[in-house]
Amino acid sequence: MTPATVPSVEDVPLPEIDVLGEAFAADPLGVLADARRRGDGLARSHRGVEVLSYDRVAAQLHDDRFHTVDARHFKQKGGPDSLLRFAEDGLLLSMDKPRHDRVRRILARAFTLRRVDEQREVMREVATRWIDRFAATGRCDLVDDFTQHYPMEVLCRLIGVPPADIPRFVDAAHDLHLLAAVPMAPGFERIDRALATLEAYVLDIVERRRQQPEADVLTGLLEAQALEGHLTESELVGNVVNLLFAGAGTTRYQLASAVRDLVVHGWWERLAAEPDLVPAALEEAMRFAPVTQFVVRIPDDDVEVEGLRYLARRRVILNLLAASRDPAMFPEPDRFDPLRDNVARSRLPFGWGTHHCLGHALARAAMREALLLLTARFTDVRIDGDVELAPAAAMLRGPEHLPLAFVTR
Repeated sequence: MTPATVPSVEDVPLPEIDVLGEAFAADPLGVLADARRRGDGLARSHRGVEVLSYDRVAAQLHDDRFHTVDARHFKQKGGPDSLLRFAEDGLLLSMDKPRHDRVRRILARAFTLRRVDEQREVMREVATRWIDRFAATGRCDLVDDFTQHYPMEVLCRLIGVPPADIPRFVDAAHDLHLLAAVPMAPGFERIDRALATLEAYVLDIVERRRQQPEADVLTGLLEAQALEGHLTESELVGNVVNLLFAGAGTTRYQLASAVRDLVVHGWWERLAAEPDLVPAALEEAMRFAPVTQFVVRIPDDDVEVEGLRYLARRRVILNLLAASRDPAMFPEPDRFDPLRDNVARSRLPFGWGTHHCLGHALARAAMREALLLLTARFTDVRIDGDVELAPAAAMLRGPEHLPLAFVTR
């Protein structure tokens, strides 16, 4: 326990950020930059204490005294039983360490670099098929026509979910993003329905795989469950639900955001001429406009960090958007530059250590293959209308619609 004599971070004067206000909606980066300067990397909003500097965010992502939200948090908020069960058995980040490590070891087999590399031909085939649907028209809504379909199909092909089944659960998977809403309670009914839909679907596909095994991740998980007994039925179902949930939004937003920034900042033709730059361009895109804008951490006990006491069970917001534009880490942070020296050092988009995203290699590979195909096939690409973004205060943010005009090479 931290001595009560250490000042609480909630009692010290910090800049206040109204993340639901007009100023934040109009210019979130400007508001965050101003607060970061005035508060030495800390601020306060209705969400909790906001950590805004790169070094502070990185340190607290590494700090095992801060935990992700768990079933206790959702129960305190009045969440339905389905949500408590999902948090307990399906949200890997919410599990206690021994259980987390056991389940993660099994799931990690699904996302090895070798398995991801084996999927590259599938990625190219899926991307090409979706691109072919609009290539001849000279224009598209990249989200509606491509990014909301392509990454989900790639993930489902890896897991072993038939692409034809995606319409059965994709809306429910998107509704689970309400878990990040503040306040959360108004979305509980939709969350409950979404979990019921996803769990029913996963139970169905699990039973099909038991009857007819395939060379896919789901069959591998069933074999591990049967031979090693390392996964309960609830853990198996919950974690497959979580994979479908995780794949429903992040890559859709991030890939569309990367395309937007490559076009707006004049890098499209450079990448078409020098495809070896695509990986660096993608890393810069994830720094410049990270789809996950913040993550929540909660200490079980009072915790002292740099002379300030963070109170037990109080939300701490690690603001990845603000940290990714911290000039102390990234000189000229508002300049989009795939050639910047330290772009590869920004490890915020997929986290670190214990909580490093299992699907990071798959997400990166899928986005790289898509960018290689898109830049090779289209020239004279321009934004052809209004780009509709998710709300500025949302946990996940990127283009909801991205109208493009182009010429086929």
